[in-house]
Amino acid sequence: MTAAAGSYDAGVTDIVAPTLEAYAAEHTTAPPPHLEALAAELVGTLDSPHMMVGRLEGRFLELLTFALSATSVLEVGTFGGYSALAMAAGLAPGGRIVSCELSPVHAAFARRHIAASPYAARIEVVAGLAIAIAGCWLSNPTVGVMGCYLLAAAALVVFGLERSSAKLLRTAAGAVLGMGLVAVYLVPASWEQRWVDIHQATQDKGETPEYSWLFAVHNDPALAYHDVVLHTVSTIAILMIGVALCALFLCWLRGRLPEKARWWVPLALIPVAVLLLQFPFSRPLWNLLPDLRFQQFPWRWLVVLEAPMGIFAAAAIWPRNSTHHLQRFAIAAAAGAVFLTLTTWAEKDLFQVCDDEDAVAGMVPVYAAGQGFAGTYEYEPIGADISLIAAGPIVPV
Repeated sequence: MTAAAGSYDAGVTDIVAPTLEAYAAEHTTAPPPHLEALAAELVGTLDSPHMMVGRLEGRFLELLTFALSATSVLEVGTFGGYSALAMAAGLAPGGRIVSCELSPVHAAFARRHIAASPYAARIEVVAGLAIAIAGCWLSNPTVGVMGCYLLAAAALVVFGLERSSAKLLRTAAGAVLGMGLVAVYLVPASWEQRWVDIHQATQDKGETPEYSWLFAVHNDPALAYHDVVLHTVSTIAILMIGVALCALFLCWLRGRLPEKARWWVPLALIPVAVLLLQFPFSRPLWNLLPDLRFQQFPWRWLVVLEAPMGIFAAAAIWPRNSTHHLQRFAIAAAAGAVFLTLTTWAEKDLFQVCDDEDAVAGMVPVYAAGQGFAGTYEYEPIGADISLIAAGPIVPV
């Protein structure tokens, strides 16, 4: 950090002799007013002000950006926005910077100063996308896989519509940063696959896409209950996809779709993509795309169908005239009644109680009685067979 740039580096160990750094600062062009204002406010506003890029580093980043004639810059970690603004000055004409920041406080601070600078149109601060991806992975690994593939597909669709590489860059940045947030979970989980038989989760009969295509029926008696559940979920899938596509058609008839295709085309393609994944001809995708087979059941993609179905349905039935308050109330009440009815029916007829080993309430009394549960096959060592382990009461040692 540059001592000559201010006191924000107080308490930080010097890695360059102070006299040498002071000499460099004295012979470096002073920052423009918008950077001086940012640095002055940051020192008294944000924690750890020594993290801010100063005069020397800022001018060096500007030089590198200019020398490379950079048109696209991805910055991981915005902090106060000093480095982004410094690089923006060296961008080639038409160039853009996508800067990723996890802290909402830092992102808000940076956005405010970027908006007040001459480079507001060149810099975009991304905060929410990474957090959403991290949330997907932490909620459930299958949701994490679906979230990443859905994000990638949406970015490619938008790129095809607008030919905007900046949006692809922003998407990649958000995905990488989001997965980096949960690296403490993802890295050990990936490394663990080297010594456990994790692929049993994608090879056992009844737990692969090949056994769960839409309305599939099998002659194996061991899959009889599987086929009953598959028939139910296939019916639900057809109903959800049908509602989504019919609502989309009504939105088109009523002129309720946004003028810019990027706002609705990616959503409109989700029910189509989910439908196609339910049929055997989608098998190459299941086999080629990394970790997609860990979804096991194609109908799991119904999770991502909920958002477009709800959005298009609401847009299709909502009154166009904002003065018809009674009509709006009636539609909202009817929609609420339908939702409550379907929720009650699902809880009564579709909800499946977990096995004892899958529910905490069932585990506690079993453990208290000195018993245990069989291990999970996909977590046994490669080549082992946990069914050979003798079962019996737990003996304290």
